[in-house]
Amino acid sequence: MRPPQPFPDGSVERIEQALRGAQSKAEFQRVQCMWLRAALGLNANQVAQALGWRPTSVRRLQAQFL
Repeated sequence: MRPPQPFPDGSVERIEQALRGAQSKAEFQRVQCMWLRAALGLNANQVAQALGWRPTSVRRLQAQFL
């Protein structure tokens, strides 16, 4: 598996603002999916386990963000 693509500069701050502004549980989880990787460096399997998602869903969402 190839190494994950890094997040652009300033992403963590923008993601944290989005976490505070989330309007629903689903929106919060989508943003949290990004934050767990950007801020804590968790891989897709770890993020999926934390959120109760499948790793493919995590990878897809993170790829869309990047």
